[in-house]
Amino acid sequence: MTGILSASSPVVTFDSVMQKLQSTARAPVIDTGRDEVQLSQVHAMNSLKDIFKSATLGKQADIYVTDCFLIAADSLKSKM
Repeated sequence: MTGILSASSPVVTFDSVMQKLQSTARAPVIDTGRDEVQLSQVHAMNSLKDIFKSATLGKQADIYVTDCFLIAADSLKSKM
């Protein structure tokens, strides 16, 4: 994800990616009862973390810090 954003595509904007990742990270987890669970929320949160750690993208992400901290705090209450 950080590679795609670092390429500065005119089609995919930084803001739209951040909004989508935050939306995915906030989505409720649905327990299907199966042993194999693929959590897109975890992948979204890992992508957000990598964006904040990136030397080229970190400054752009500054305006999203508060929202992402809230997502991280809310995820601590997850039963998964």
